[in-house]
Amino acid sequence: MKTPLLNSIEKRPIEFAMIFLLVAALGMVFPIAWLDQLVGRHFAVIIVRGFFIIVGIVLMILGGQAAGLKFSWKDFKKNWDLVLVGVLVSIANFPIIALFRGDVTITASAGAFTAYVFFNIAVSMFEEIFFRGLIFIAFLIAFKDKKHGTLLAIFISSAVFGLVHFLNLFNSSVGFVFMQVGYSFLLGLLWTVLYYATKTIWVPVFCHALFNIGGLLVNEGIAAGRIWNGPTIAIIAVNAALGAIWVSFRLACILNKKQPEDKANKDNKESREVKEEINAESDGDIGN
Repeated sequence: MKTPLLNSIEKRPIEFAMIFLLVAALGMVFPIAWLDQLVGRHFAVIIVRGFFIIVGIVLMILGGQAAGLKFSWKDFKKNWDLVLVGVLVSIANFPIIALFRGDVTITASAGAFTAYVFFNIAVSMFEEIFFRGLIFIAFLIAFKDKKHGTLLAIFISSAVFGLVHFLNLFNSSVGFVFMQVGYSFLLGLLWTVLYYATKTIWVPVFCHALFNIGGLLVNEGIAAGRIWNGPTIAIIAVNAALGAIWVSFRLACILNKKQPEDKANKDNKESREVKEEINAESDGDIGN
């Protein structure tokens, strides 16, 4: 459904992508120290990101992207293999071997762990709504008439997602942030493909949250110990390589199938425009 905001986005998609990015950046760097003292860091992030989630949902609805907030069982079943890749990549980020060996132990209380889970859900919802539901769509509109426009939109929006993590330099070490920027770009590619294929924001939100829950256990003080070991690194590397190959293959299949549909839609649009011009000329002749 066309909305006034969608009409504006279609006229100036790059400008709106930058506006959405600025709002997302504000949500990432919004000062929470005062709130942290009152309710603790995890709850402070949940509250602030929760506000920006509401803003993002409203922008998606006003921007004609309400369908992305629904769950399409049909598209989910059609792309179950891509969803499985996303889930497996996310599970591989859990320190399963380290926990089994006793190298890592959960030290947080049940209440703190619950807050940690909701903290990751809030962060993931916020990032997926803005970077997939808004910024990716704006780039998709911007490049719709270009060859390989969908790929451009996927790569550029994912690069933006990775680069925006440099904002974490305000509260994290340089080494960790540079590593985060790199893997965020790669994960951004996967989350974007999941959104594009399943047409629902909730699939990448789930996978993103699952990935963060497993990967931030030690960083967020929920667990203590040494996560990394040879088998874990090997599992992650093999999982990522196989996942990248399969996702690339499936995306190529999706895009190849979509090209004839886009051409047919374009031909139908041009045919309608020609008919409208002929009808307008006919009406003019009758009037004369």
